[in-house]
Amino acid sequence: MFLVYWPDWAADIAEILDNKRDECALIVYAPYDKGRIPDDQMKNLDGKRHTAVTNFRGRLLNDIVASMITTNYEKV
Repeated sequence: MFLVYWPDWAADIAEILDNKRDECALIVYAPYDKGRIPDDQMKNLDGKRHTAVTNFRGRLLNDIVASMITTNYEKV
């Protein structure tokens, strides 16, 4: 699972998307007070499987739990 805090990783999102496998979840937390995700980046995020964008901390927790339930993980 990738958990990305948008303000810190906005410049690296293309690299993150390139390294993300389809069965891996990506959750992007973008609080309203830290700026908006540009439309072209939202389109890129929307094109990937198991990707969620949230602006609220409560929703973030829900997305983490849902991602853990719905995606596969290898035991290491």
